[in-house]
Amino acid sequence: MLACVIATGCASQARLPASYFAEGGHVLSAGEIGVTAAGGAGTSADGSGTGIGGRARVGVGGGNEVGVEAAQLTLDSPSYHCTFDCGPGDNSRYTTRARSVALSWKHSILDNAAIVATVGGAHHDRIAGDPMPAGDYVGTSVNGSLGLIGSHPIGHDVDAYGGLRASAGVPVGATNASNAMILGASTAIGLDVAVTRNLHLYGEASAFATGSEDDDFFPTFGVTAIGGIGVRL
Repeated sequence: MLACVIATGCASQARLPASYFAEGGHVLSAGEIGVTAAGGAGTSADGSGTGIGGRARVGVGGGNEVGVEAAQLTLDSPSYHCTFDCGPGDNSRYTTRARSVALSWKHSILDNAAIVATVGGAHHDRIAGDPMPAGDYVGTSVNGSLGLIGSHPIGHDVDAYGGLRASAGVPVGATNASNAMILGASTAIGLDVAVTRNLHLYGEASAFATGSEDDDFFPTFGVTAIGGIGVRL
């Protein structure tokens, strides 16, 4: 049961791993493979965004899954060129594209609860809008996340799930528009609908907060919604 979700808001959030759940607390059996694709959209006080993603994991026994995931996000971001007495055009916007890839691990701690961890990297850059943005318009980062997720059946073929996740992104390389660390936290609730034993549909709503070291980690808040489809082999 795997998926990828969309993070959105200011461009610096492109440094974080795509924050997602879209799975319950159960773990794949040894040798079982799960593949899921998802897409969604969100908004925050700074902007909006859309994205797609996917993940593949395999059960390795002992209540563990390992796998890989990837995502691409498109974010609308503000570009502030002045602080006071701004004239027309001083505060414009630009579009950022972010791509990320990560290794992931899921470990069962109860029959219906698990921890999920990722480690990977992301790159983002301006693709449209303000040609000389004042924001965090380009950069490469290493990132990771740690989450707790649980689920409970509410019908014969439907599970409700929810979870909490913390994440961090650290800039690396020489092309960064910002060298600030980014921290994030999110919570989500959703439904896992088993169409068949091997085919699952997901719907999820999430709230998140992110903060940049440049702003003393003053948080930006937002919400997202995603849909996904997963296959077990």
